[in-house]
Amino acid sequence: MNVRKRLLSTPSLLLIFSLSLAACAPRGEGDGAPDDLQEARERWAQQALADCTFVYERICFCIPFGKVAVTVQDGEVVGSRVLEADEPLPAYELEHVPTIDELFGIIEEAQAQNAHQLEVTYHADGYPAQVVIDYAQNVADDEITYFVENVSRL
Repeated sequence: MNVRKRLLSTPSLLLIFSLSLAACAPRGEGDGAPDDLQEARERWAQQALADCTFVYERICFCIPFGKVAVTVQDGEVVGSRVLEADEPLPAYELEHVPTIDELFGIIEEAQAQNAHQLEVTYHADGYPAQVVIDYAQNVADDEITYFVENVSRL
């Protein structure tokens, strides 16, 4: 049996297939991340991060600003910087940057409105790492996706 045949044997193919499936699993699954909003809120509250920084991105049918470094103090957004441009986010856009607690409120509101699609992936620390919302099935351009990463204490 030559090397090529050994690499393509059934056990090798099963291993490759299993690894590729594992690589495609959504973030949060199997890593101790919370499964629901209440559990995530509780885990986030345990972090006690009223003062923190994180990277935020919003994707929607709206003015794009890319990834933003956000600074939160005493539970309020006090600063934001567009990473790609390395400049402050325009003041009129700052109101569209939620704190992590406000992002939980957005999720709760989407649940209360029975959004057509609501998919949330939580980080092991409890914060929403990805939120996908489509409020109405037959309405164009109402979809919105939020990403949060690199959360750290100030």
